[in-house]
Amino acid sequence: MDYVTITDHDTIAGALEIAHLPQVFISEEISAFFPDDRCEIHVLAWNITEKQHEDIQRLRSNIYDLVPYLIQQNIPHACAHPLCPANDKLTIPHVEKLILLFSVFELNGARNDVQNEVLRSIVAGLTPEMTTRFEEKYNRASLVAQPWNKHFMAGSDDHSSCNIARSFTRITPVCDSGKGNTLPAAAQLLQAVMQGNTTVNTVPATPLCFAHNLYAIGYQFYKNSTDLAQDMHYSSALRFAENMLTGAPELKPMSVKTRMLTLAGFLLRFGRGRRTTEKSMQANLLEAAEQVIAQSPQLQHAASETNTIQALKDLPQREEMLTHFISEVTEKVQHICVDAVLEDILKGNFFNVFKLIGSIGSLYALLAPYGIGYSLFSKDRKFAENCLQHYGIHNRMRPQMAEETAIAYFTDTYCEVNGVAKSLQITLSLAAAHGKKLDMLTCMPKVANAFLNDPKLAPINFTPTGSFSMPEYPELSLHHPPALKIIQHCFDRGYTLLHSVTPGPMGLIALLAAKMLNLPIHATYHTSFPQYVYRLTDDPSLEETTWRYIFWYYNQMDAVFAPSEATRQDLIARGLQPQKIHVYPRGIDASVYSPAWQRDDFSKEQQIRFLYVGRLSKEKSLHLLMEAFRRVYPQVPNAVLTLVGDGPQFAELQKMARDLPVVFTGYLEGKALIQAYENADIFVFPSATDTYSRVVLEAQAAGLATIVSGVGGPKENIIPGKSGLVVEHENAEAYAQAMLSLACSPERMQAMKRAARAWAESRPLRSAFMAQWQLFEKLKSQSQVA
Repeated sequence: MDYVTITDHDTIAGALEIAHLPQVFISEEISAFFPDDRCEIHVLAWNITEKQHEDIQRLRSNIYDLVPYLIQQNIPHACAHPLCPANDKLTIPHVEKLILLFSVFELNGARNDVQNEVLRSIVAGLTPEMTTRFEEKYNRASLVAQPWNKHFMAGSDDHSSCNIARSFTRITPVCDSGKGNTLPAAAQLLQAVMQGNTTVNTVPATPLCFAHNLYAIGYQFYKNSTDLAQDMHYSSALRFAENMLTGAPELKPMSVKTRMLTLAGFLLRFGRGRRTTEKSMQANLLEAAEQVIAQSPQLQHAASETNTIQALKDLPQREEMLTHFISEVTEKVQHICVDAVLEDILKGNFFNVFKLIGSIGSLYALLAPYGIGYSLFSKDRKFAENCLQHYGIHNRMRPQMAEETAIAYFTDTYCEVNGVAKSLQITLSLAAAHGKKLDMLTCMPKVANAFLNDPKLAPINFTPTGSFSMPEYPELSLHHPPALKIIQHCFDRGYTLLHSVTPGPMGLIALLAAKMLNLPIHATYHTSFPQYVYRLTDDPSLEETTWRYIFWYYNQMDAVFAPSEATRQDLIARGLQPQKIHVYPRGIDASVYSPAWQRDDFSKEQQIRFLYVGRLSKEKSLHLLMEAFRRVYPQVPNAVLTLVGDGPQFAELQKMARDLPVVFTGYLEGKALIQAYENADIFVFPSATDTYSRVVLEAQAAGLATIVSGVGGPKENIIPGKSGLVVEHENAEAYAQAMLSLACSPERMQAMKRAARAWAESRPLRSAFMAQWQLFEKLKSQSQVA
């Protein structure tokens, strides 16, 4: 370098250490404040004296005192990253005041490049009339001669030595007359900056860049603090870290002890040093790191002993490589932790769930630098978007930065056969039909071809890092999502709201992403998991444990959507704040169903046809239905019961019905399912664990009289005594009496069928979707204001 300076925050100690060397000048980065609200602004001041530094420190608490002093002392200066909310107090009025205070603005190389783009656009749109308005608005005269005429300089803001010259300012040389020297003195150089004789060069920064800097700072500090001997060859993992996280990699080999302490110790600093299973976190991390590098030729090259940071000059590529490495290591160790602990839980060691929470917490702590990076960049982007909208320039500059709501649903179920998955598929299709920006994010090994071939129904799927199946329910698997990949996707897509559909692995990732990206997060309580757990295990302690998790999870949300008032009251009884819980509208497209009594080919048959549609499992209380039908059949010998669906209770129910006219169709969909509805007379749904149950609304759309439990949400989908019956007592006799009251009264049954159809027609699906979307937007706005 021809000239050297250091701009440290509010200190010149580092610059003074080298001030005796030729062509070094003293500088600093000043933390200045607006006096009325303590909004923090960073100011670069170059070529100062020790006395001026003392004055600056005395004046920096009031930016209106500081800047006139810099001008009076003829100190070259600039406003650093003027759109960066240093202490979250920056507003558009502050920006307008900065326009009156400074003639030079910095384009920052370490923060969101959106800031730089927006700053350029704001400056390009400045006019004398605008700056005059600012002067009148704030009753302050501009401190610069032409406040509408700004100059730019650029700096890397590099704190790790890994991003030197990522952004830089090229200064047009000023000829030193009389000597013919084209290299200006430091003062002439800085004067050229103040006069705008510069061009700026930047490589846009991303959250990956910010995280890279944090990892590098942590690694270099930890490495230097160990101060251990170096006498053996590097591991590939440590060589990779050395090449990626230092500005000048060591060429000497390290001892085994140093190797272990430096890399694993550094990683554990982020992960708090917790243990995972039998192996220590340290051992798991090192083993995973070596495996990840061994499986990637690109990472092997980056870990080469002949490679140095200079060979990796493509900064974005280097940051992506580090992200890939951290992500893969985290995913491998996560898979090990989750599987080991879940195996213990299945053996009855339920308290090991706390070990799982600790292990996953350690791994997510390891991702903390990315969390900080995404959080800061999201705040930067949000403020930049506000500036664009305020000045009316967002449409022509960044069309993707629109005010329009863009929602990401996170779900652990989508291609499976259940009511939640079906509702999500319908929601995605309706969003496309209404031109709404909604993505369905899920995590599964493979997406069915039917969804891949239909853009209206296709989810965005992330390949799981591993899966775990329950022995009793092999069709129900837990998939481990790739956390960092999903968060990067959310940042790139620019979602304005995250919505969790399930409180499982994807729901936890939604919560993590919302925290990292500073986004509002809503959730739907679709399924009564605690009641399911009790029905499946008969263990009240497990039910209570599940409730505690449910309360913890949904209490993190800005808003919770319940599909029924009964479900809302359950959540309130468990401690959730009533004002946080909203019952959202649901609907049905009745036009796809043609009730038998509406069709020309309808002929009155002698059979009374009962129908159930849903999962064949214990929590649906189907044993009550079977016992009730056994009571009904002797009194209604022309009765038939059809069960549509599949599940773990299939064989058991077949045995219960071996001497009864019961038909098991298995799983049906499409036209076959619609026909099953249309061919029935009475729909019976005994489940007391459902929060809503879409099948009840489908049955009414098909013109069926409906019988439901008095417990849970399905009862709210009928008009009691008119479109259906509510069974208040959970026993077989009560269901049998309800079934007989309709089967033995054809006139009442037919009237109820017509009322059921009219009820379904009054709740059109498209209207319900739009009402739900408007509720999302309203609550999102309230969350942002709060």
